[in-house]
Amino acid sequence: MKTFLGIALTLCFLQIALAVVDLSPPCASDEYLDNGSCACNTSMYPVTNTTQNPSPVLQCLPGVMVLTISRCQLEAMGLNASSMELQLNSSCTGTRGISANNTAQISIYATTKLGDCGTNMTINNNQVIYSNVLVIFPLLVGNSFYITGNFSQDFSCAYNLTMQVALATTLHPVMGSTSLAVPAGVGSVQVMMAAFMDDSFTVPLTDAQKVFSIQDPLYLGLITPNLDGSQFSVHLNRLYATATNDSNAAQEYDVIVNGCPAPDLSPIVTVQYNGNGIEARVILKVFMIAGASELYLFGEVGICPGTCPDTCTIW
Repeated sequence: MKTFLGIALTLCFLQIALAVVDLSPPCASDEYLDNGSCACNTSMYPVTNTTQNPSPVLQCLPGVMVLTISRCQLEAMGLNASSMELQLNSSCTGTRGISANNTAQISIYATTKLGDCGTNMTINNNQVIYSNVLVIFPLLVGNSFYITGNFSQDFSCAYNLTMQVALATTLHPVMGSTSLAVPAGVGSVQVMMAAFMDDSFTVPLTDAQKVFSIQDPLYLGLITPNLDGSQFSVHLNRLYATATNDSNAAQEYDVIVNGCPAPDLSPIVTVQYNGNGIEARVILKVFMIAGASELYLFGEVGICPGTCPDTCTIW
């Protein structure tokens, strides 16, 4: 007798609901959606004179120059917004975005580094100046003709070589930072001064981590993260203490003068290195100002092309 083993298969039919997701990019108020991409509504920017030039807005930020311009205004003028580049360098192009007032804009970035995207650099007594050239090519109209020529504009940002930074210490150090704000077209270099727990300058101090007593070691680091270390060095020209959180206090007590320990405090101050990179380091033993319960430290900082001269009177 033959025995047959039957296997019953239960077929399950799964019903899958597919959601249709709109992957079209968000368009600005001066754009409209055209075949999945945002096209400019150039009628919002009537142009009566095709020879008029666009007006980019320049921002001089720490470590970078930013040029921003209306995308659709460019196209209304017969210029191709997507062709915007620096110094005829096709690898340094603009990026589309939407401004705070909901209009389309193109931004292009140039780092403050010599040679990057064709950036040039000049130095005078007080400033380092970075410059470049913005280039925009014409828009091909009707796949047949151009109504305008190429547009180019020189731009530059100047960064001061001296500034001030502060570290507030009220028996417990905290991190301080500064960025020297200057008029339009002139930039700033971010400088930070921080206190650390260890002689390797790797563990920053916070309010809760340490309460100082007189003669406790304090490790101070001065850092300029946006500075081009291949071209410049930071130098702590002066470090001074006050009893109040006021860099212009009537009574100031020098800790470092011209890059060297002040004579009165030289036994408790060590300048580990200064003027040969984007960072300076100082070790000092905590002291107390007579009649004061708080101690504040302020620094005057300089930036040198290359490395700073190995002297205490470079400024």
